[in-house]
Amino acid sequence: MRQPRRLFIKKHGALSQDADPAELANYNPERALLTEVLLRAFNDALADPLNVDDLCTQKERREAQQWLFEGDDEITPFSFMWICDNLDMSYEPIRDRCRQLIAVRETLPGDRAQRKSHWARYLNNLPDYN
Repeated sequence: MRQPRRLFIKKHGALSQDADPAELANYNPERALLTEVLLRAFNDALADPLNVDDLCTQKERREAQQWLFEGDDEITPFSFMWICDNLDMSYEPIRDRCRQLIAVRETLPGDRAQRKSHWARYLNNLPDYN
């Protein structure tokens, strides 16, 4: 799971934990902040509703999903579409992937440990997102 996150962060101007000097030259703190806002929303939106180990409440999960999927009528500062626009990203493919992941997450079978195992296996088999 770390590799896709590192690739995402490097692509959009934030630093990974093992940043090299070339990355430091291109570091943009505003893009890094926007990237982290997106990552937090993804993590919250994809939190397992039945897993108490997730660091997100049901309310935060619901709010993150609303932020990601609603509000197409206007682009306001720090809305999902505004952040995607400022990171030069197309928002619809991201929304589609999130919808897909949420649908899978909500249909995982078993108890908490089994769900966690199924989820990890599913994420490891995802194709790269470009």
